[in-house]
Amino acid sequence: MKICKYGVSLIRLRKEHIELVRTKRNDPKISGFMEYRDYITPEMQEKWFDSINNIYNSYYLIEYENEYIGLINEKNINFEERSSEAGLFIWEEKYLNTYVPLFASLCLLEVGFNILQGEKCYIKVHKDNRNAIDYNIKMGFELLSENPETGFKTLVLKRNGYEDKVRKIIKAARTLAPGKTTSVLVLEKIDFTEGIGHFTQKLLDESPVDFKMKTEGDNLIYYYEWEI
Repeated sequence: MKICKYGVSLIRLRKEHIELVRTKRNDPKISGFMEYRDYITPEMQEKWFDSINNIYNSYYLIEYENEYIGLINEKNINFEERSSEAGLFIWEEKYLNTYVPLFASLCLLEVGFNILQGEKCYIKVHKDNRNAIDYNIKMGFELLSENPETGFKTLVLKRNGYEDKVRKIIKAARTLAPGKTTSVLVLEKIDFTEGIGHFTQKLLDESPVDFKMKTEGDNLIYYYEWEI
């Protein structure tokens, strides 16, 4: 599965990607801000992947300019409560202070709130990661709680925060990525093989979004232009 907009592509994590992610995740510059900071072995990584490769978790490589630059996720998706947890890390430092992480976040949030009609999205951020805290507050997240033992803060983005702040950011993003503002979601053959495709197709068909759809080979391509 791919989600494309603003010149950024989110590519659903597959087994052939996990060694790359493991290597990047073990970098102290990344792991130092994570809840789990111990070294991750190939066996641990494979076991983790098997546990998240399902309809309740969506992990995506962030691709920009034909390069994988980071990982973004929406996990522990509760379809009844319409809630989920999100996370993001960028390993290509040259993109840290650019609009690219913002574009990736917008792609994920637009799917969660517009297509899946989500109500709440939670994140956890270490208290020392001030850049991430400030970034997410600007996105509309609010502080929910803090664990003094781990140093992690839990923040939440509610639908009213999304409607108020994120929509304005999306409007600004359109001027930063002209000609790249059509939302595109691609279901690939492997998605149907792994049991993700049919479920996602059902969600898309039930979504209030007025999609256009076409086929290219084994791929189903959904796309729409969202009017702000």
